Amino acid sequence: MERLRRWALRGTALVVALAFLVVVLAFLEATGGHDGWLCEWGIDTDGAGTTTTGCG
Repeated sequence: MERLRRWALRGTALVVALAFLVVVLAFLEATGGHDGWLCEWGIDTDGAGTTTTGCG
């Protein structure tokens, strides 16, 4: 039973840490100006390969 409790605690800690990371990354992206940091870094490209992005 103790092993299961430790496994559940580690799993919960991992989920909380990942959720925190997602929130921090979303906050950082939102602080990157009108188009965000992904546009600034040239990462935000379209999937069609036309090199057209949503970056203004």
